[in-house]
Amino acid sequence: LDLQTGESITFGTEFAFSGTSINKVAILARLYAQLQDPPDARIATDIANTMICSENAATNRLLSLIGQGDEFLGADEVTRFLRQLGLDHTYILTPYTLDPNQPVVSPRPLFIPQTGVDQRKANPDQTNQLTVDDMGWLLADIYQCAYEDAGPLIEDMSGAFNGRECRQMLHVMSSNNVDALLKAGVPEDTRVAHKHGWIFDTHGNAGVFFTPGGDYVLVMMLHQPTWLEYAQSLPVIAEVSRTVYNYYNPGAPLPAIRDGFIPDAPTCNFANTPLVVDLRQPVWDQ
Repeated sequence: LDLQTGESITFGTEFAFSGTSINKVAILARLYAQLQDPPDARIATDIANTMICSENAATNRLLSLIGQGDEFLGADEVTRFLRQLGLDHTYILTPYTLDPNQPVVSPRPLFIPQTGVDQRKANPDQTNQLTVDDMGWLLADIYQCAYEDAGPLIEDMSGAFNGRECRQMLHVMSSNNVDALLKAGVPEDTRVAHKHGWIFDTHGNAGVFFTPGGDYVLVMMLHQPTWLEYAQSLPVIAEVSRTVYNYYNPGAPLPAIRDGFIPDAPTCNFANTPLVVDLRQPVWDQ
């Protein structure tokens, strides 16, 4: 999606994919709709650990905050928020799993939304789904709110958002230190506000790219039945990203994808870091 012209190209929008951790973008946005002031240190740490470390425990604490102490109600609120934005094919029904050997059990029957998109091709998680176009529009909405003081988050949400909040959402996602996937298809110093996500059969990445030739949104999901190898997915995602980057920057194209890297998740913790200080600022103009 070209953020200057609004022009876009899509492929595979008729398929539902497992939302993976990429749907944490929707949780972040719904949280900021609720916050009246900049987050305190505890919430700011959970935001950073959710969006960068992809820590599920931190994510569930944010869902609990959204749901007034109930993680499941928090998930419902995220889905309701997406519907308000017209993003009808993306939803979250439950908190994230903390132990793969102990699936999340809902205290009440779950209502599975009927989204009208293909539920078979990519074997989507029935409790956490997205489509690439829904996620792309959500990121575009955040960008419009941040830098144009316009768009659905400003115009349709009854004052729930302001530019500072949207800029801080992009700031925390720009601090994501996962350098593989889409980011490996752009020069190393390119600002990319992105969220990664993967499970055994689905790998994806969604981001806002700030480049000399123009800013754009790119969302990509890959699925392979049973198991998807990183050796297959990472170069494909990076090469698509490089193609888009070079389209926007023909005068200085990237000749080849970079190796990129994925940091060790168990050592990821943003408590007491400059990023947490940034998220607590009452003014944020970057």
